[in-house]
Amino acid sequence: MDFGAIRSVKKVLSGLYMHRLELLKERLFSDYYEKKQWWGDDLSIFDDDPALAERPLVVRKAIAIQKVCREMPVEVKDHELIVGVPTMSSVGFGHMFPKYETDEEAEAASRVCLNRKSVWGHHNPYYPKVIEKGLNSIIDEARKLKDSVPEDDIEKRDWYEAVIISLQGAEILANRYADLCESRSAEAESEREKKELLEITRDMQKSSHACCRELTRGASERLARTHSTSQHTKLHLHREGRSVSLAVL
Repeated sequence: MDFGAIRSVKKVLSGLYMHRLELLKERLFSDYYEKKQWWGDDLSIFDDDPALAERPLVVRKAIAIQKVCREMPVEVKDHELIVGVPTMSSVGFGHMFPKYETDEEAEAASRVCLNRKSVWGHHNPYYPKVIEKGLNSIIDEARKLKDSVPEDDIEKRDWYEAVIISLQGAEILANRYADLCESRSAEAESEREKKELLEITRDMQKSSHACCRELTRGASERLARTHSTSQHTKLHLHREGRSVSLAVL
């Protein structure tokens, strides 16, 4: 075994990754001074379909989540292996979210000092289950659970319906990033960049399926970083010593 050659390769790879890290670090600080886009608060699910006002509140909220996943700005920045940008409401600067409550509900909530921006919390998904089963499997599970609920337990059935709609929104967002990365790969300036973008595309597409078939159990357990937001989750794993973008939810 040529250890000298191995050391040379490691040195080259180290230089490549250090260059990437320096570029990402530079962008991290320069982004602080860029004006951010506030998005979503002027939208309403009723603009898409006024008849949605007849649906239960919890279902309407899920429809709003899916609307965010379908319409929020998406971006793949240069040099990154983990893709996904949150909305401003997701990083602690305020809450911008499409209208899903009726005017009557908004008025009733205001009497107790609440509105649609008052009801969110930091609730992380159980990532091992998402990784091992994929979104499609969890959606199927939610459907079965809904079907097992008695017809007269309307509140619980509506809740499961909201779960299904929200998870379908996560699929939509992942597929949007897959399409964007694939499109960017056609314009890549180097073979390495093209390969990375196509790998990210495949990872995004896997989020709907049983991803663990191609990831080792050890990789699944080495969850290195999660960035969870109301409508947007960035998942960071390590596999074979490199970063892997697995899902944006």
